Amino acid sequence: MIKLSAILIAVVPLTLTRVETPPVVGASRFGLRRLIAISPVGVAGCVAAGIVNGAYFAMGPVYARSIAGAPDLIPAAAGLLLCFGVGAALGPIV
Repeated sequence: MIKLSAILIAVVPLTLTRVETPPVVGASRFGLRRLIAISPVGVAGCVAAGIVNGAYFAMGPVYARSIAGAPDLIPAAAGLLLCFGVGAALGPIV
């Protein structure tokens, strides 16, 4: 609760400040090869995170089915898996 209050107190002055919007800069497009050349570790990390998240959300309901046994509990288990997964990731921030 204290963290949330501190974040809100920090955001209020930002929302009350009147600043002119910056000019729109055209985005440059580049391919996967250039991205790998710029940041190979970043690309590898994104691929690894995608694989882990895919396995987590694909096999979570299967694991819940093996534990619970009742098919009508699978949607609830998948919802809890999603909520607690996001909550665990955002817990240190908020």
